Amino acid sequence: MRRLVLALLVPILLIVSLAGCSTVGTRAPRPAGGRAHDPTAPLFADDAAEIDDLDIARMLETDLHLPPRIRIGMIHLSHRRERDGRIVLANRPDEMPRVHDAFDELMASPRVCDVSYLPTMLVPHVRQPGTLRAAAARYQADWLLLFDSRTTILRKSPIFGSDKSRVWCEAECMVLDVRTGLVTFSSQARVSVTDVDPDEIWSGDMAISLAEEHALGEAMTTNTVNLARYLAALEG
Repeated sequence: MRRLVLALLVPILLIVSLAGCSTVGTRAPRPAGGRAHDPTAPLFADDAAEIDDLDIARMLETDLHLPPRIRIGMIHLSHRRERDGRIVLANRPDEMPRVHDAFDELMASPRVCDVSYLPTMLVPHVRQPGTLRAAAARYQADWLLLFDSRTTILRKSPIFGSDKSRVWCEAECMVLDVRTGLVTFSSQARVSVTDVDPDEIWSGDMAISLAEEHALGEAMTTNTVNLARYLAALEG
């Protein structure tokens, strides 16, 4: 019941304005390289400190082949929060702001059958390409969407009126193709969110937390819209 009330009240109590939204990301697939991926001959060793010229050539020449519909697993790697001159790095799900409704357009793509978080118990402690691919394969995900986020929070307490806060959020994501280990897509987005007039009930830390979640949601929405367009370009 409490979550239902919160969901109904937040749009009313927390009025936000967006400014300076910017993004840069992969626009279209690279030209075909002419080489089909051979599962019996991995493109590179996951634990290799360096990659030789032969491996690089094979990686650049290998084409990306996807099934008609794909399953996308997600991992929120970490969240960096800067507030009042202090920086806190979070890498546990319960310490990070939630991401709401940021994947709707991606899930609407005809190429996508499912978009969901990898189960926490599957997420490896050592996050290398090999361990990430193994975890995603156990989940039968064709792609692994990895994202990282950073927020900077400024708080202003005027003499008259309610406190106001501004949140800057940067979110960076990339797609790891589970079959090949290649990174096929990347996108970075930056937004700023200002809470204009939070109600007394949601003032202080709660208002800032809601603004932070909203900012991260907007940034990741921008990134996943780019990913949906990239999938459409793959169709072409």
